[in-house]
Amino acid sequence: MGSLAIKLILVCAIGATQASLGGPYILWGLDRLRDMEVSALRGISDKALKDIYGGANYVIIFLQNSTARPTQDLYPRFMEVINNTSWIYLPQNWIFSDSMEYNPNTEVNHLVGPPSQCDSELATLFHNAELTYGEGKVLGILASNIEDTHEIRKREATDATTTPLPNPTDEPMEEGFVYYLKDKAIMYTTSAPVLSFENTTNDDGITTVELKSHGQLMVDEREQYIRLMIQFKTEEGSKLFLRFKFPIRSGYWYLTEVEIEDYNRNPPRSTLQIQGEPPSAPMKFSWHCAQGLVFRSNSSSLTLDNVQIQPYLNGRNVFSDAYDCVGFMTAPIWSGIGVSFLVLFGVAIAINAILEIKPPNRFESNRNKQLTFTVQE
Repeated sequence: MGSLAIKLILVCAIGATQASLGGPYILWGLDRLRDMEVSALRGISDKALKDIYGGANYVIIFLQNSTARPTQDLYPRFMEVINNTSWIYLPQNWIFSDSMEYNPNTEVNHLVGPPSQCDSELATLFHNAELTYGEGKVLGILASNIEDTHEIRKREATDATTTPLPNPTDEPMEEGFVYYLKDKAIMYTTSAPVLSFENTTNDDGITTVELKSHGQLMVDEREQYIRLMIQFKTEEGSKLFLRFKFPIRSGYWYLTEVEIEDYNRNPPRSTLQIQGEPPSAPMKFSWHCAQGLVFRSNSSSLTLDNVQIQPYLNGRNVFSDAYDCVGFMTAPIWSGIGVSFLVLFGVAIAINAILEIKPPNRFESNRNKQLTFTVQE
């Protein structure tokens, strides 16, 4: 591939904004990339991407924070690395699979500073990884750290004397609490999800964030579970992702946990477990709970109020019949049944007492002998 083509690809790799780990992406260094073909429109399949992760001895991810374009002049060492190894370009703005989930030997590096420093750091770290894990055994990934680049572009647009054209790759955000992906999954709440986490900078030590704006939804379908991924935007302008996990067991789906990805926090990923009995329903049904849901970890919690969920729509665009978190025999119903039995028991005793009343079987008449009663003192 010529130098000009590589320049164009690297420019594209910085252009899109999707998440803190945003695309398009460049993957290089692994031998098995040499014979792979990637569609220019659809990118790569999730299964193939998981095989790539699993086939590497080490995965090193570079997040580009600067808006400077990595051209041959600014990134000569990185250009040399690309020219001397196998690589592929992924055009999509988002990839479902998390490399850390399929390869524990994953490192994330934020490229900061001037382009010359970023170029040196990128080439040096990748070279050192190859010395440790073997040439052709290390997978390098170049992505965009969207939060930093978005803020930089925002400031540049404010300072500019002319109004620039809007970035077509900016993710549109929606207000409202209906989260719907056509034919795939749907979730509804009556109010914004509330995320709380520990923060030592606050007096009370707790920071609460209402997730009122959401962006694109994604569904990651696996054989044993499905994940519904929703992008949210906070009031401060940062973005985070919630990944709801729905395992499948014996024809039922369950909601067991939610993973939070927020690169403004340390660590950037955390998993919150459902509190109480996990929501569940048959595959073609939804689940509803007016009492809400609470997910919790040691340092964070997520609250959903009056929620209805269906992860498997099966081509529908509305909720199917719902299983409710409140069963048919609730405590008030049992109390009413108990009181009813007490009333019926009292009525039965009263009826039995009335039936025990018997009139005398002998009566006085002028044709019979008078009745005599013996009274003893």
